[in-house]
Amino acid sequence: MLRTGEQYIKALQDRRQVYLGGELVTNVTTHPAFRNAVRSVASLYDVTAAPNNRDVLTYLEPETNQHCNAIFLRPKSAADLARRRRVHEAWADCTWGLIGRAPDHVAAFMTGMACMPEIADAHGQGFAKNIVSYWRYIRDNDLFLAYAVVPPAGAKGTEAVAIPQGQAVGKTEWAENAGLRVVKEDDRGITVWGFKILATGAVLADEVLVGNVLPLSPGQEQYAITFAVPMAIPGLKVVVPSTPADMIGLFAAAVRDPDPVIVVEPKVLYASKGEVPDGEIVDALGSAKVLREGSDVTIAALGAMVPKALEAAETLAGEGIGAEVVDVRSLVPLDVTTISGSVARTGRLVTVEESPRLCGWGAEVASIVAEESFFDLDGPIVRITTPHIPLPSADALEDLAIPSSAAVAERVRATMG
Repeated sequence: MLRTGEQYIKALQDRRQVYLGGELVTNVTTHPAFRNAVRSVASLYDVTAAPNNRDVLTYLEPETNQHCNAIFLRPKSAADLARRRRVHEAWADCTWGLIGRAPDHVAAFMTGMACMPEIADAHGQGFAKNIVSYWRYIRDNDLFLAYAVVPPAGAKGTEAVAIPQGQAVGKTEWAENAGLRVVKEDDRGITVWGFKILATGAVLADEVLVGNVLPLSPGQEQYAITFAVPMAIPGLKVVVPSTPADMIGLFAAAVRDPDPVIVVEPKVLYASKGEVPDGEIVDALGSAKVLREGSDVTIAALGAMVPKALEAAETLAGEGIGAEVVDVRSLVPLDVTTISGSVARTGRLVTVEESPRLCGWGAEVASIVAEESFFDLDGPIVRITTPHIPLPSADALEDLAIPSSAAVAERVRATMG
């Protein structure tokens, strides 16, 4: 089947549970934080389903004799590859290339697996049939998949994923909980435990495919698991560490949390150093931190922007401006109390975001503060973001696009008048 944009939007009204700032979003298609992104994805389906594009962006599936989205075409010729490419190009043109994890991304991943499913039957377990069956399911329903297929940063090597049970790693329980694995199997199915990351676009997707992209070795069979999770299930948290201590503490909390937790790792901070207390560290999910106190303006930052906010605050202090820096740390749930409390003390709010302005997390923070703390504000809320452009590949241009400490300090000065 070919899904229209209207059908895609209707499918998202499935009672999925998304939390922003402690608020349960009951309909992502109408919420201001998501509705424009939803419409952008819906427009992709409308382009493919348009009658004048049928011969260009679809193909006649011989198994069903129905026209299907060409993102699911198993290519057998150069012409088939060209047809697939036309869909990728048409969708990229619709979004100016700004939606890198559009529905065609994981569809290509699954279609590639369905091209040679026999690889999964090397040990005669019948998994090839499962791969093809799932590919047919997403093909026939024209589904949008996100995927979580990468272990967390500390477990990128397979030996780290599968450290023997009971072997100590530092002073954490990392050996017991790092890689996603099967911990129980019975007549009802399987029970899994552990981490997978990279579920970009999950809020907009129909399902999340959980699996492996890194190779596994003999003895790691319990980690060789792939499954799909519909998005209409309760419980999902998102946190973003900015320091080594936070990375350990938030990961430890994620391990212990009964719900799935996505830990976003800012790559630019991989080489950063910082004090880590001795002993076990378990942070509270959904808690922000005031890293520097001030009385004139609140700077709310996340991830890689936190060190830049602190550096800007240090510069501003030399000019007599007291900037209070709040590390947001957790996006879902969002610690509204800490952020609003800081704004009540300073009267001003500046958010510093590494993301483009459209649909950035600062928009939700600004909306909540404007609604709940309006009379505490002495001036308009200011958002510092990257420009609404694809992030440049050249290092020098990337540095110009991403907010710097100097740019933060300059905007705060202008805010203070």
